[in-house]
Amino acid sequence: MKNIYVNGCSFSKGHPPLLDRNGKVWPDHLKDDYNVINESLSGGSSVRSLRMCISKALEQNTTLKDGKMVVQDSSIDTIICQLSSPERGEIWINEMGDYLAYIPNRYVLEDMLPKLNKMGIGLIRDDNNPETITDQNGRPIEEIYNLKIVHHVRNELTTYDDIQLQLASLCNTLQIVCNAVGIKLLLCAMSDRCIPGWEGAGNPYKIGTPRLPIPYFVKPFSQIFVHPSMVESDTDAHPNEEGHRIIYRYILSELKRL
Repeated sequence: MKNIYVNGCSFSKGHPPLLDRNGKVWPDHLKDDYNVINESLSGGSSVRSLRMCISKALEQNTTLKDGKMVVQDSSIDTIICQLSSPERGEIWINEMGDYLAYIPNRYVLEDMLPKLNKMGIGLIRDDNNPETITDQNGRPIEEIYNLKIVHHVRNELTTYDDIQLQLASLCNTLQIVCNAVGIKLLLCAMSDRCIPGWEGAGNPYKIGTPRLPIPYFVKPFSQIFVHPSMVESDTDAHPNEEGHRIIYRYILSELKRL
Protein backbone atom coordinates (compact mmCIF):
# COMPACT_ATOMS: atom_id res chain seq x y z
CA MET A 1 0.00 0.00 0.00
CA LYS A 2 1.41 3.41 -0.99
CA ASN A 3 2.21 6.11 1.56
CA ILE A 4 0.72 9.60 1.33
CA TYR A 5 1.74 12.67 3.31
CA VAL A 6 -0.93 15.37 3.85
CA ASN A 7 -0.52 18.88 5.23
CA GLY A 8 -3.09 21.67 5.34
CA CYS A 9 -5.43 23.59 7.65
CA SER A 10 -8.75 22.67 9.30
CA PHE A 11 -10.13 21.67 5.90
CA SER A 12 -7.70 18.73 6.09
CA LYS A 13 -7.29 18.37 9.87
CA GLY A 14 -10.97 18.82 10.72
CA HIS A 15 -12.68 21.61 12.67
CA PRO A 16 -13.66 21.19 16.36
CA PRO A 17 -17.41 20.41 15.95
CA LEU A 18 -16.61 17.67 13.41
CA LEU A 19 -13.84 16.17 15.54
CA ASP A 20 -15.98 16.38 18.71
CA ARG A 21 -18.57 14.10 17.10
CA ASN A 22 -15.86 11.78 15.70
CA GLY A 23 -16.58 12.78 12.12
CA LYS A 24 -14.12 11.68 9.42
CA VAL A 25 -12.08 14.21 7.44
CA TRP A 26 -11.18 13.40 3.84
CA PRO A 27 -7.62 12.12 4.68
CA ASP A 28 -9.27 9.57 7.00
CA HIS A 29 -11.28 8.20 4.09
CA LEU A 30 -8.06 7.86 2.08
CA LYS A 31 -6.81 5.39 4.69
CA ASP A 32 -8.97 2.76 3.00
CA ASP A 33 -6.68 3.00 -0.04
CA TYR A 34 -3.35 4.34 1.29
CA ASN A 35 -1.17 4.67 4.35
CA VAL A 36 -1.78 8.31 5.32
CA ILE A 37 0.39 10.63 7.41
CA ASN A 38 -1.68 13.73 8.14
CA GLU A 39 0.18 16.62 9.81
CA SER A 40 -2.42 19.30 9.06
CA LEU A 41 -3.12 21.95 11.69
CA SER A 42 -6.41 23.70 12.35
CA GLY A 43 -5.62 27.36 11.64
CA GLY A 44 -2.39 26.44 9.89
CA SER A 45 -1.02 28.64 7.13
CA SER A 46 0.04 27.98 3.56
CA VAL A 47 3.61 28.82 4.59
CA ARG A 48 3.49 26.08 7.22
CA SER A 49 2.04 23.47 4.85
CA LEU A 50 4.56 24.23 2.10
CA ARG A 51 7.52 24.38 4.50
CA MET A 52 6.68 21.03 6.09
CA CYS A 53 5.96 19.36 2.73
CA ILE A 54 9.32 20.54 1.38
CA SER A 55 11.05 19.21 4.50
CA LYS A 56 9.25 15.88 4.18
CA ALA A 57 10.32 15.53 0.55
CA LEU A 58 13.92 16.38 1.43
CA GLU A 59 13.95 13.64 4.07
CA GLN A 60 13.81 10.97 1.38
CA ASN A 61 16.88 8.82 0.90
CA THR A 62 18.37 9.72 -2.47
CA THR A 63 21.55 9.17 -4.44
CA LEU A 64 23.10 10.51 -7.62
CA LYS A 65 22.92 8.24 -10.66
CA ASP A 66 24.10 9.41 -14.06
CA GLY A 67 24.00 12.97 -12.79
CA LYS A 68 20.38 12.69 -11.62
CA MET A 69 18.85 12.41 -8.15
CA VAL A 70 17.32 8.95 -7.67
CA VAL A 71 15.26 7.75 -4.70
CA GLN A 72 16.83 4.77 -2.98
CA ASP A 73 14.24 4.02 -0.35
CA SER A 74 11.35 6.48 -0.27
CA SER A 75 8.81 6.15 2.53
CA ILE A 76 6.54 8.70 0.84
CA ASP A 77 5.01 8.08 -2.59
CA THR A 78 2.78 11.17 -2.79
CA ILE A 79 2.53 14.54 -1.05
CA ILE A 80 -0.79 16.40 -0.85
CA CYS A 81 -0.26 20.04 0.13
CA GLN A 82 -3.39 22.07 0.91
CA LEU A 83 -3.05 25.87 0.98
CA SER A 84 -5.06 28.13 3.26
CA SER A 85 -5.81 31.85 3.58
CA PRO A 86 -2.80 33.94 2.48
CA GLU A 87 -3.16 36.21 5.53
CA ARG A 88 -2.05 33.40 7.84
CA GLY A 89 1.59 32.92 8.70
CA GLU A 90 4.04 31.71 11.33
CA ILE A 91 6.85 33.09 13.47
CA TRP A 92 10.03 31.33 14.53
CA ILE A 93 10.67 31.46 18.29
CA ASN A 94 14.25 30.75 19.39
CA GLU A 95 13.25 29.85 22.95
CA MET A 96 10.96 27.14 21.63
CA GLY A 97 13.14 26.06 18.75
CA ASP A 98 9.97 25.94 16.71
CA TYR A 99 7.37 27.99 14.84
CA LEU A 100 4.27 29.62 16.24
CA ALA A 101 1.44 29.66 13.72
CA TYR A 102 -0.86 32.65 13.66
CA ILE A 103 -4.01 34.01 12.11
CA PRO A 104 -4.10 37.85 12.26
CA ASN A 105 -4.91 38.80 15.88
CA ARG A 106 -5.12 35.14 16.93
CA TYR A 107 -2.27 32.77 17.70
CA VAL A 108 -2.58 29.06 17.06
CA LEU A 109 -0.95 26.97 19.77
CA GLU A 110 -2.35 23.52 19.06
CA ASP A 111 0.89 21.95 17.83
CA MET A 112 2.97 23.91 20.38
CA LEU A 113 1.27 22.85 23.62
CA PRO A 114 3.28 19.62 24.22
CA LYS A 115 6.58 21.49 23.79
CA LEU A 116 5.39 24.37 25.98
CA ASN A 117 4.38 21.95 28.74
CA LYS A 118 7.81 20.31 28.65
CA MET A 119 9.39 23.76 28.99
CA GLY A 120 7.29 24.40 32.09
CA ILE A 121 5.42 27.33 30.49
CA GLY A 122 1.85 27.41 31.74
CA LEU A 123 -0.41 29.38 29.39
CA ILE A 124 -3.94 30.48 30.25
CA ARG A 125 -6.65 31.25 27.69
CA ASP A 126 -9.27 33.82 28.72
CA ASP A 127 -12.68 32.13 28.37
CA ASN A 128 -14.31 35.52 27.82
CA ASN A 129 -11.76 36.43 25.14
CA PRO A 130 -10.32 33.29 23.49
CA GLU A 131 -7.80 35.36 21.54
CA THR A 132 -6.12 36.50 24.77
CA ILE A 133 -3.42 34.08 25.96
CA THR A 134 -1.31 34.84 29.04
CA ASP A 135 1.08 33.06 31.39
CA GLN A 136 0.35 32.54 35.07
CA ASN A 137 1.67 36.04 35.85
CA GLY A 138 -0.76 37.64 33.42
CA ARG A 139 1.83 38.46 30.76
CA PRO A 140 0.39 38.15 27.22
CA ILE A 141 2.16 35.74 24.92
CA GLU A 142 3.21 38.65 22.68
CA GLU A 143 5.18 40.09 25.59
CA ILE A 144 6.70 36.74 26.61
CA TYR A 145 8.23 36.15 23.20
CA ASN A 146 8.39 39.76 22.00
CA LEU A 147 6.04 38.73 19.21
CA LYS A 148 4.19 42.02 18.96
CA ILE A 149 7.16 43.71 17.28
CA VAL A 150 7.63 40.86 14.82
CA HIS A 151 3.92 40.74 14.08
CA HIS A 152 3.60 44.46 13.41
CA VAL A 153 6.76 44.61 11.31
CA ARG A 154 5.34 41.88 9.12
CA ASN A 155 2.06 43.73 8.72
CA GLU A 156 3.75 47.03 7.87
CA LEU A 157 6.54 45.81 5.60
CA THR A 158 5.06 42.75 3.89
CA THR A 159 2.60 43.61 1.16
CA TYR A 160 -0.05 41.30 -0.26
CA ASP A 161 2.00 40.99 -3.46
CA ASP A 162 5.06 40.01 -1.40
CA ILE A 163 3.07 37.22 0.24
CA GLN A 164 1.78 36.01 -3.14
CA LEU A 165 5.32 35.92 -4.52
CA GLN A 166 6.58 34.06 -1.47
CA LEU A 167 3.82 31.44 -1.72
CA ALA A 168 4.30 31.02 -5.47
CA SER A 169 8.04 30.55 -4.92
CA LEU A 170 7.42 27.91 -2.23
CA CYS A 171 4.97 26.09 -4.53
CA ASN A 172 7.57 25.99 -7.28
CA THR A 173 10.24 24.86 -4.82
CA LEU A 174 8.03 22.04 -3.56
CA GLN A 175 7.36 20.87 -7.12
CA ILE A 176 11.07 20.98 -8.00
CA VAL A 177 12.05 19.02 -4.88
CA CYS A 178 9.31 16.42 -5.42
CA ASN A 179 10.36 15.94 -9.04
CA ALA A 180 13.99 15.61 -7.98
CA VAL A 181 13.33 12.85 -5.46
CA GLY A 182 10.60 11.06 -7.42
CA ILE A 183 7.59 11.97 -5.27
CA LYS A 184 4.21 12.69 -6.81
CA LEU A 185 2.66 16.03 -5.81
CA LEU A 186 -0.95 17.12 -5.56
CA LEU A 187 -1.46 20.81 -4.78
CA CYS A 188 -4.89 21.86 -3.53
CA ALA A 189 -6.42 24.84 -1.72
CA MET A 190 -9.20 25.73 0.68
CA SER A 191 -10.66 28.17 -1.86
CA ASP A 192 -9.59 29.86 -5.09
CA ARG A 193 -8.25 32.92 -3.26
CA CYS A 194 -5.79 30.65 -1.44
CA ILE A 195 -3.99 29.88 -4.71
CA PRO A 196 -0.99 32.22 -5.18
CA GLY A 197 -1.47 34.89 -7.80
CA TRP A 198 -5.19 35.23 -7.06
CA GLU A 199 -6.52 38.49 -8.45
CA GLY A 200 -10.29 38.33 -8.77
CA ALA A 201 -11.33 36.79 -12.09
CA GLY A 202 -7.70 36.58 -13.18
CA ASN A 203 -6.60 33.94 -10.68
CA PRO A 204 -4.83 30.80 -11.93
CA TYR A 205 -7.84 28.51 -11.51
CA LYS A 206 -10.52 30.59 -13.24
CA ILE A 207 -10.39 31.97 -16.75
CA GLY A 208 -7.65 34.57 -17.03
CA THR A 209 -3.89 34.93 -16.93
CA PRO A 210 -2.16 34.43 -13.57
CA ARG A 211 0.29 37.09 -12.46
CA LEU A 212 2.78 34.55 -11.17
CA PRO A 213 3.92 31.21 -12.62
CA ILE A 214 2.78 28.41 -10.30
CA PRO A 215 2.36 24.63 -10.57
CA TYR A 216 -0.98 23.00 -11.34
CA PHE A 217 -3.66 23.09 -8.62
CA VAL A 218 -6.66 20.79 -8.47
CA LYS A 219 -10.13 22.28 -8.05
CA PRO A 220 -10.37 24.31 -4.80
CA PHE A 221 -12.25 22.55 -2.01
CA SER A 222 -14.87 25.30 -1.73
CA GLN A 223 -15.92 24.50 -5.30
CA ILE A 224 -16.34 20.79 -4.58
CA PHE A 225 -18.87 20.75 -1.72
CA VAL A 226 -21.21 23.38 -3.13
CA HIS A 227 -24.53 22.09 -1.74
CA PRO A 228 -25.74 23.68 1.55
CA SER A 229 -26.15 20.21 3.05
CA MET A 230 -22.37 19.65 2.77
CA VAL A 231 -21.26 22.50 5.06
CA GLU A 232 -21.33 22.67 8.84
CA SER A 233 -23.92 25.47 9.12
CA ASP A 234 -25.04 28.80 7.73
CA THR A 235 -22.35 30.52 9.78
CA ASP A 236 -19.61 27.85 9.47
CA ALA A 237 -18.31 27.11 5.98
CA HIS A 238 -16.28 24.07 7.02
CA PRO A 239 -17.27 20.85 5.23
CA ASN A 240 -19.33 18.45 7.31
CA GLU A 241 -19.16 14.66 7.04
CA GLU A 242 -20.76 14.63 3.60
CA GLY A 243 -18.56 17.51 2.45
CA HIS A 244 -15.41 15.65 3.47
CA ARG A 245 -16.69 12.51 1.74
CA ILE A 246 -17.14 14.47 -1.50
CA ILE A 247 -13.64 15.97 -1.17
CA TYR A 248 -12.23 12.47 -0.61
CA ARG A 249 -13.85 11.13 -3.78
CA TYR A 250 -12.50 14.03 -5.80
CA ILE A 251 -8.98 13.77 -4.36
CA LEU A 252 -9.00 10.01 -4.94
CA SER A 253 -9.87 10.56 -8.59
CA GLU A 254 -7.01 13.09 -8.93
CA LEU A 255 -4.57 10.71 -7.26
CA LYS A 256 -5.40 7.99 -9.76
CA ARG A 257 -4.52 10.40 -12.57
CA LEU A 258 -1.01 11.15 -11.26
